[in-house]
Amino acid sequence: MINRKVICLSGILLYVFLFLLTGCDFEDPYVPDYAGSSTLTGGLTSNPPINLDKTQVLLRGEDSFSTITDTKGEFSFRDLPPGDYILFVQKSPYIQENFQISIPKSREIDLGKFQVSLKGAVTGYIPDEKLATLEGELEIVIYIDGTPLIIDQSEDRDFIIDLKSTKSDIDIQAETKINVYIDDEFYSAKVNEDGNFIIDFIPPGIYNRIWIRLNSTGKIIPIASDSPIIIRSGETRLLKTPAN
Repeated sequence: MINRKVICLSGILLYVFLFLLTGCDFEDPYVPDYAGSSTLTGGLTSNPPINLDKTQVLLRGEDSFSTITDTKGEFSFRDLPPGDYILFVQKSPYIQENFQISIPKSREIDLGKFQVSLKGAVTGYIPDEKLATLEGELEIVIYIDGTPLIIDQSEDRDFIIDLKSTKSDIDIQAETKINVYIDDEFYSAKVNEDGNFIIDFIPPGIYNRIWIRLNSTGKIIPIASDSPIIIRSGETRLLKTPAN
C-alpha cells in the first residue's frame, strides 16, 4: 500500500528544490508609502574647480529637507519619505542648479559625483543719493548649525522653527535686496548700507547695460559705465560706477 504521507513529503521537498534551483524569491516586504526609509547621497564637482564646502543642498516636494556639503563637496539625506522632489544646489555667487529626482521607498540612492555649471557675478557701488531712491526689500535667512532652514508658517502667518536640539547654533542674517535689470532680464541684487552691491547667478555672456528703475517715477538709473560687460564662469566682474 502506498504511503500518502511519504508522497506528500516528497512533493514538498521537490518544490523546495525547484524553488532554489530557479533562483525565485519573494517580493520585498511591504513598506508603507509614507515610511521615511530611503537615503540619498552624492557629491559635487565644478570646472574650473572652486571651494564646494558648505554648498546648500535642498530637497523640495510634499516634504522639504536641507543640508550642506562637507569639505569634499559631498552630501547625504537620511530617512526620506518616497516621492517626487526638486533638488536645489546653491552657493553664492556662482552655483545655482536644480533638477527633478524621484525617491522610491526603502532604497539607498547614490547620485555619485556630478558637475555643477558655474555662473558669474558682478559687483559695484551705488552712491548714497541714488540708493535712497531705490525700492528694496529685506530678506531674512535663518541658519541652524550652519544649514539654511526651510521655514514653515502657521495659519496665522507666524514662522515656525523646528529645532532638533536645544543646543543648536542659530544664525539669523538679514539682507537688503533691490531689483536690477541686465539687458532687460530681472535680477535681485544684495546691497549693504554703504551702497556696495553684488548680483549673483548670472549666466556667462556679453551684456550691454545694467540698470535700476526708480520705485516711483519709473526713471532708469544706470549702475555701470562699462560696455560691453563680459561675464565669465566662476568670476566676479567689478563694475565702474557712472559719473552721473
